[in-house]
Amino acid sequence: MLLLTSCSSQSKKRKGPLAERISRIENGLKPDLQIQGYSIPHYNIKERVKELGIAGVSIAIINNGAIEWAKGYGMADSSENRKVTTETLFLAGSISKPVAAIRAHQLAEEGKIHLDSNFSI
Repeated sequence: MLLLTSCSSQSKKRKGPLAERISRIENGLKPDLQIQGYSIPHYNIKERVKELGIAGVSIAIINNGAIEWAKGYGMADSSENRKVTTETLFLAGSISKPVAAIRAHQLAEEGKIHLDSNFSI
């Protein structure tokens, strides 16, 4: 019994900081508009998805260039009762524009492209 308790507490200690970070993200959403002097409400991802009428969302947290954790929320297809997972594909939409712009600037800083010309070097 002591061995099992010992192993389980070690496992919790190792998972503790990551579980805390996940909980802070899942439960720490704040509104866009924050007025000084007023308390700032915190929202939960699942509550916001439901409240805003979003069928589903998937998030991935990158830490030091690697995926630290990923999770899906809501439904990918309600008619098939299929939940969102980390493997669910979504259309990138407008998020691809800033991602492409950041990569272009990185390549320019490395001297691999010139932003003011139509040709790469």
